Amino acid sequence: MEFYACNNPSSPTPDTSLLATHTPYTLLPESITQSKCPIIYVSRDPKDVLLSCWHFLNKLRARELPLLSLEETFDFFSSGVSAFGPYWDHVLVYWKASLEFPNQVLFIKYEDMKCNPTPHAKRLAEFIGHPFSFEEEEQGVVQKIVDFCSFENLSNLEVNKAPSAKTNVPGIVITNEMFFRKAKVGDYKQYLSEERIERLEEIMEQKLKEFRWKAI
Repeated sequence: MEFYACNNPSSPTPDTSLLATHTPYTLLPESITQSKCPIIYVSRDPKDVLLSCWHFLNKLRARELPLLSLEETFDFFSSGVSAFGPYWDHVLVYWKASLEFPNQVLFIKYEDMKCNPTPHAKRLAEFIGHPFSFEEEEQGVVQKIVDFCSFENLSNLEVNKAPSAKTNVPGIVITNEMFFRKAKVGDYKQYLSEERIERLEEIMEQKLKEFRWKAI
């Protein structure tokens, strides 16, 4: 949604009923929060989020600028400096909203969805008011949707291999393939030292201790 708004400043709201955004819950317009619009929030292990941000930000860097190091990206992230605010605040507000408005906000962990995609597909269908029928389940419709939406399939679609659009920011070009990397759980272990892993876990434990939820 934010990329669309950047490209269409005179008409920032896309003409579609399905939106994807990183916008914090507190900044969503009332036309969303005060309506019956279902909101599905997917959280992820902050250590993998950090790694994903690092790779993506470097893809966005203008060619004349040096790449961001993992060290400086870690310092920014662990200090709460990011485009959409501190990660823990982002998660907590959506988590709290899911408790207060369970019929409107569905909170899902990426790791759970990756481990058991079929039950989550059924849960999503029920949440948006279009549950699968017994016949559809018997015919394998759920599994077909899971297979179609898999990382392996989506990352190999032609539409996700070709350039998609340019932003209005000079020097920055966005292509669909930039949104695909590995989609693996725990890939941070290949990049972060034990010291940095422990540091992020300590921060998240401290920030989330008032809620009955763990980020990891």
